[in-house]
Amino acid sequence: MNVPGRSSAAGLVMAPIEIATDAAVLRPCGEIDANTAPALRQALEEGAAMGLPLLVIDLSGVTFLESAGLAVLIGAHRDMPPGQRVALAAVPPRMRRMLQVAAVDQIMAVHNGGDPWPWPNVAPPK
Repeated sequence: MNVPGRSSAAGLVMAPIEIATDAAVLRPCGEIDANTAPALRQALEEGAAMGLPLLVIDLSGVTFLESAGLAVLIGAHRDMPPGQRVALAAVPPRMRRMLQVAAVDQIMAVHNGGDPWPWPNVAPPK
């Protein structure tokens, strides 16, 4: 099942939220910066409101991630209700170092692009 997607601020497009057996999947495409971070925050809130145990954020289509976007991702983890968690999926090599330095990989699951897909009930990136 998909929840309709939408274009957001210039530079970021949010694909429809995908619903899997036990996860909501967000697939943002484009740049996540100070101008587009609010649209990402809103999409993450909508995904979390679905009440599924896992919120997967597929970063394979993200071409740029600055500190404002990183803050939104960390905030999503912090604000998740009990029993729900956030995971970052298909993280491009250019973003791995930033996530390691910010210790994001210490607080939530981070799946590196090219690694075996860890969620059998969630469709991997195309």
